[in-house]
Amino acid sequence: MVVGIRLLSVLRALSGNRTQRLHLRLRPVKARTRFIREYLHLRVRSYSTEINLVLENRRQIGLALGWSVIGWICFCLPLYASFLALDRHISILLPLFLIPASGVARVIPLPGGLGGVEVMLGGMIIALTSLDAGTAGGVVLLYRLLSYWGILVLGGLYSVYFLDIGQLVHIRRKQTS
Repeated sequence: MVVGIRLLSVLRALSGNRTQRLHLRLRPVKARTRFIREYLHLRVRSYSTEINLVLENRRQIGLALGWSVIGWICFCLPLYASFLALDRHISILLPLFLIPASGVARVIPLPGGLGGVEVMLGGMIIALTSLDAGTAGGVVLLYRLLSYWGILVLGGLYSVYFLDIGQLVHIRRKQTS
């Protein structure tokens, strides 16, 4: 037993030197990780505080969720209307799937206006329905006219009405005369 205790004390002394050397080597790493640990601790605390603030008012969360669902349905209605305009009756759920799924094409790095989203949408329409390529192209074209160009024109008319561009033109004519 005395020999065993002596052997353990020798092993401990040898390992103590190695442990101390390892501790000295890891001191700079420990200092860096302390900063990261403190930063992460603050971020997690901030996140949990924000979650608690959000959960305090469940009525507003429900209201925001309701408006979000209404917004997505309104965003998908032009595609549904495009199908109906070409006398193609589909489930209302199909546009609710197609619109977000075609957004995956935005991840592909293409120059703007090249039509990546439209090609993806047309391909998915062909794959998921019994439409031919020409009809699917017509649906996509109508959808883009309704969802993009229609909103652009309505926004322009809205701006003219509320900014009263006619008055601005009249004021500039007086200034140049």
